[in-house]
Amino acid sequence: MQATALELKPQEGVVLENRNSFLCFMKIADEKRQLRKRILSQRRNLDQGQKEVWDRAILEQLKQWEQGLSADVIHVYWPMTDEVNLKPLYQQWIKAGKKLVCPKTLPKGLLENRILSDLEDLEEGVFATYHPATAQVYQGAYDLVLVPGLAFTASGHRLGFGGGYYDRFLKEAPIKHTVAAAYPFQILEHLPVEVHDQKIATVLYP
Repeated sequence: MQATALELKPQEGVVLENRNSFLCFMKIADEKRQLRKRILSQRRNLDQGQKEVWDRAILEQLKQWEQGLSADVIHVYWPMTDEVNLKPLYQQWIKAGKKLVCPKTLPKGLLENRILSDLEDLEEGVFATYHPATAQVYQGAYDLVLVPGLAFTASGHRLGFGGGYYDRFLKEAPIKHTVAAAYPFQILEHLPVEVHDQKIATVLYP
């Protein structure tokens, strides 16, 4: 019997499924690209006075939230100029005797996680990132990981920068808790999500 419009031959079905999957992937990729462009623009144009108010509020939230965990080993990132400034809290954590780990960005979507013991002992890496200059690599478990991102949902979905670095790290590393700090305009009702995208347990914002 010949195949009708509703009865695809196996080969045709595979082609159609692959084509639909490709179109879906392209649609999601385009949505992510447009969102990244929009959020980056909003961050760059954020009023400095408003940024400082939100930064202080988020720092206090994160400080109190972490106290409930009593984390000993915390994976942090060095914030870019227009990201939430978490550096004052890093200094407090170091003084409190917590072990901080900060990543160096490597090729092929990998992170080299280095111990951060001095906020002045930094060197510039790729994509305008900074990491500890002293290559003391940490390979253990984490009580808490601070996760950067461009946008989040209340349920923990995350839009990163597109390199997949943190999706790989969050999937593979032994981690107890994850948290993200964001500005109000970075919290969206919906985000385009792919299978490899990792969720964040807690998102803090003013």
